[in-house]
Amino acid sequence: MHFHVNKHESFYILEGKLQIDILNTATTKTHSKTIKKGEVFCMHRVTPHKLIAKDGPVKFIETSTYHEDSDSYRVWI
Repeated sequence: MHFHVNKHESFYILEGKLQIDILNTATTKTHSKTIKKGEVFCMHRVTPHKLIAKDGPVKFIETSTYHEDSDSYRVWI
């Protein structure tokens, strides 16, 4: 799981299903959102998340603001 302070991400699914696990930092509970072909999901900044291919391969396009390695923060739960 990781998050970004500066980077804003959006995911557009071309094929398959993408599960996004999202950590609620106030409660430490994780919930999952599954998006499928043709759907878009926008990830807000400072939101810990993990991407998982669901039920086989997934192809997606990520669009985002500028990426810097120093803006990727790992979260271990």
